[in-house]
Amino acid sequence: GFVGQQPAIPPQRQQQAKASNDDPLNEYGYKTLGPIAAGAFSQVQRAKHMASTTEVAVKTFNKAKCAKAPHLAATMKDELLALHVLKPTQHSGVANMLELCEGRQFKHVILEYCSGGSLHRKMASNLLRRVGLP
Repeated sequence: GFVGQQPAIPPQRQQQAKASNDDPLNEYGYKTLGPIAAGAFSQVQRAKHMASTTEVAVKTFNKAKCAKAPHLAATMKDELLALHVLKPTQHSGVANMLELCEGRQFKHVILEYCSGGSLHRKMASNLLRRVGLP
């Protein structure tokens, strides 16, 4: 090649680099693995802490949506308050908050990852079994 010329990067490597740069959790040391759930003003993703490889759940609040709707802002505030209050107890029945990462557009609540589906689905399944349905 010529002096000062950059080697060509294969398209696949370019896509991988672009995807990792687009991940909003990278700057906090996490890699998004995939979606878990989405709501009116937040979404929950499965992620991995890059240094420890621990899987976590990340609830991301969209600050712009919360700012436009007072009831959403109040709900976000209440959820964050509950997570802060529960944090020191490390309750075994709660996905405990590990850290809060805040950027310009989003608040990312890093939570313990609990596999096995939603609590609502689990409770509904147990209720159906108790009344004799599969």
